[in-house]
Amino acid sequence: MVEKIRAVIESEKVDPKYIEIEVTETAVMTNIQSAIDVLEQFRKLGIQFSIDDFGAG
Repeated sequence: MVEKIRAVIESEKVDPKYIEIEVTETAVMTNIQSAIDVLEQFRKLGIQFSIDDFGAG
């Protein structure tokens, strides 16, 4: 997923600061290390992210 988003950013010349990815707490908690790795890659690209339903589960 990160590579696809990176490709769109590059091909469309979108400033990553205008992109925000929303993930649910459940998705993060399913595989914590994998989620951390992916979110870190987004951060390095300059993409912001938010966690939805935090504390709901």
